[in-house]
Amino acid sequence: MRSILKILVITISLLSVTVGADSIEAQLKRSAEFAAQNLPMMVTEDIQATAILAAGMVLLHRYNFVRPKSELGDIEGMRRDLLADTISASCSNPETLAMLKNGVILQYEFYDLNNEFVTKYAVNAQVCKP
Repeated sequence: MRSILKILVITISLLSVTVGADSIEAQLKRSAEFAAQNLPMMVTEDIQATAILAAGMVLLHRYNFVRPKSELGDIEGMRRDLLADTISASCSNPETLAMLKNGVILQYEFYDLNNEFVTKYAVNAQVCKP
């Protein structure tokens, strides 16, 4: 599943525009507030980005599927694919990797059409291979 590549554009573009002497927490908060102005936004035909916020060193992304959980199929397999793609894209992008190495955690939460929890995962510097 390559849908995560478009999803990651939000994170990567956020992290690449955070410049200056502000703390990382302040940069994340400002970037999340800026990105939230463009939400909700369809990122694939099946997934809508619905919220992004910063809490300390965590950048939380919330997504909703356009179908109910009962119609999503192999949720664990989908989670593994999304996580693998997220790790690959995050660890290969210099700006994102730098933020991860500075302690930022990218948290992804997915809900269904009815806001029922589906899955979540997090990416931090430890998942990036040296």
